[in-house]
Amino acid sequence: MIVESLQVRPNTVIDWRWHFEREGVTGLRGRPRPGKPPRYTAELRRQVLAALGSARILVIAEKKRDCNAGGDEQQIASEGEISTAF
Repeated sequence: MIVESLQVRPNTVIDWRWHFEREGVTGLRGRPRPGKPPRYTAELRRQVLAALGSARILVIAEKKRDCNAGGDEQQIASEGEISTAF
């Protein structure tokens, strides 16, 4: 059943069916939501996520250095598939 496999509420599936019946696949696409617009731009979000990824790399590098395991930030990023690009 859709509810169990996607772990959503039954009313959500009912809404999806209703939109699909009226508009087809287009009706399943996201719609603008009411409420306050986002405070932050997509660019700022990208920068924050990049900074958090870089911070994670530095923490891992410090832990490896503390354990004498070695490895620089670029190597650690590639091992963990973390982007170092800003």
